[in-house]
Amino acid sequence: MNSLWPTVKLGDIAEITSSKRIKMADYVSAGVPFFRSKEIIELSKGNRISTELFISDKQYFDIRSKFGSPEENDILLTSVGTLGIPYQVSVDDKFYFKDGNLTWFRNYSKNIDPKFLYCWLKSTVAKRKFAEITIGSTQQALTIISLKSIKINLPPISEQKAIASVLGALDDKIENNRRMNETLEEMARAIFKSWFVDFDPVHAKAEGKQPVHMDAETAALFPSSFGEDGLPLGWEMTKIEEVAEQIAMGPFGSNIKVSTFVDAGIPIISGKHLNEILLEDKDYNFITEEHANKLLRSNVYREDIVFTHAGNVGQVSIIPETSKYERYVLSQRGFYLRCDKSKISPKYLVHFFKSHLGQHLLLANVSSTGVPSIARPSSYLKSINICLPSMPVLNAFDELAISLHLKVSANKNENIVLAELRDTLLPKLMSGEIRVKDAEKEVSEAI
Repeated sequence: MNSLWPTVKLGDIAEITSSKRIKMADYVSAGVPFFRSKEIIELSKGNRISTELFISDKQYFDIRSKFGSPEENDILLTSVGTLGIPYQVSVDDKFYFKDGNLTWFRNYSKNIDPKFLYCWLKSTVAKRKFAEITIGSTQQALTIISLKSIKINLPPISEQKAIASVLGALDDKIENNRRMNETLEEMARAIFKSWFVDFDPVHAKAEGKQPVHMDAETAALFPSSFGEDGLPLGWEMTKIEEVAEQIAMGPFGSNIKVSTFVDAGIPIISGKHLNEILLEDKDYNFITEEHANKLLRSNVYREDIVFTHAGNVGQVSIIPETSKYERYVLSQRGFYLRCDKSKISPKYLVHFFKSHLGQHLLLANVSSTGVPSIARPSSYLKSINICLPSMPVLNAFDELAISLHLKVSANKNENIVLAELRDTLLPKLMSGEIRVKDAEKEVSEAI
């Protein structure tokens, strides 16, 4: 630590509090989003929010006028379950949150820059501090009193702003890449919908028009009329089992336990890796190669399509050809589809199951009691009907999808490098081990 920097308590530089209690009876079907730790973790990762809880606008504005609500630069910290994940509120945010689950940092003193505090809360230094004050065994928690007592070395405000600026440049680049990937994946989804759901190119040709946003060579691959079944002429409906090489489940829960995890080996795919079209290729638990060999039926490889059948049902991603590992093993809540590539494209299929129609079909067989789950997922998947276009059209879609997916993968890989650099620089800057000018040089070379 830099001995020239004074030591202060978090409670001396910010108000640390929580929300007003919201009762279950106060929830409404639509209104102002009501966040728990889950949603704040999603926000901190830059993921889309999947909240299903809301309070009324009237209740929100009543609370806001009397007690306040999260405002720009306030920080929320997860304080139950998954601990110590911070999120800094942006100017466009409008939400309220669950008391006890989240701790609220606001009303900062003049001695602290909010963005610097946010950087500090993400640092390994802060994580160690949180570990020291965590209470509970079955459900761990951070208390407001203990958070207030944490000590932090506080640089001059000008140094704080400089540190936040250099680290913020990395965060900005990471966020820009994430948004670019959202755009690229939306482009892929839009192309899929236009070609294979709305049949736009076929309709255009049937009307004697040139399909828009498409070159003549690609347009020539599409028929110019529809058959009696309503499908483009020459296309057909088929069942997934007719185009699948293999469909299989993840192992029984007893076959993979926390006690079997190792530091490196064969990565385990779980639901958290299936947020986007491409597998999120990071943050794995591992089992040994020998253990994975005993679960060969649940091993998956590049271009396999992976689903969840329980819990957060309907998540689906493809393992990209550029994936980091040659093979993976599924968790017990997963199942997978391996395509017969002579009949259908894996990229076409994953976009189908990501589409509104595909999600509707996946979720149509979900049980309504207990933990949400797809009944007999392997058998059910085989029975799903899908439109089978001609192979030349599928090949054309593959070319487009591959070019977009490669850009997405490149951005994701760059983000991993940038995040590693940020996490390396962060504690060194916080402790004064390196100066801002040295960090600025490393950052400028990276971005």
